[in-house]
Amino acid sequence: MKLSLVNETHPDVATLRTALDQFYQNSPSYEAFVAPSDQPNCWRWVAAEVDVIIARRGACRVLELGCGRTGFRQFCHPERMHFTVQDVTALNADYLRTRADEVVIGDALSVRGRFDIIFSTFAFEHVTNPRAMLEHCWSLLEPGGVLFVFCPRYDAPFYLPPSFAHRSWAVKFFAAAYVLARRVWTTLGGAPAFLILTDPALFHLAWARDRDAVHLASLWDLRAFARGRGTVRTFPIPSGSAKDWFVKNALHINAALIKQPAPPHLST
Repeated sequence: MKLSLVNETHPDVATLRTALDQFYQNSPSYEAFVAPSDQPNCWRWVAAEVDVIIARRGACRVLELGCGRTGFRQFCHPERMHFTVQDVTALNADYLRTRADEVVIGDALSVRGRFDIIFSTFAFEHVTNPRAMLEHCWSLLEPGGVLFVFCPRYDAPFYLPPSFAHRSWAVKFFAAAYVLARRVWTTLGGAPAFLILTDPALFHLAWARDRDAVHLASLWDLRAFARGRGTVRTFPIPSGSAKDWFVKNALHINAALIKQPAPPHLST
């Protein structure tokens, strides 16, 4: 029974990345390419940190990864913020040039520069090189810089992304059991798993939200990545009901990875 769950060094991941890039480049109706994104409940934490850094240093350099048609500039627009954006497709390039100071089209690893803040909003679950991307982000961050990650959290027991929608119940069960075992190992001090699904439902069924969620993002992986190099803080997302709270907080990652040494306001 092939689960198609591997880490980013597996040869099948390169094939997956090529197929995903072709899909994004040829899918102008994909929701991230249709209307500006609006994530105030997540972005308010980023904007608050922008204000703190500007007050302390006089300016702030911000990078958004996997930006789509970002609405962050409309949400957070201090004059002394230099805003760089990155996305894998040029479909939004003209729009982005009106919203950012610098636009990078291509893999996140192609971004160069130094930044006080890096963030992504519902993009981390779509990357095929999460470990390499995190390492690269860490190299771009200034000491005391902050990496914000907002995305679904696929480390709740037996919670799988919609990218498994085409698989049988038996395969889903064994995949969920395997994922759970890897999560337990990581929480006990093992290496982060950064699991990638190389055969997502995107290529078998009509597109629906997160059928292209190929990275099974985990807060435990982020905590393991940060060991010895920084700290991790999580943030509450406001909600209107118990169900809404559960989805936005228990089933989402709302986290900041703070590069040592942490600034005083984020050190606890």
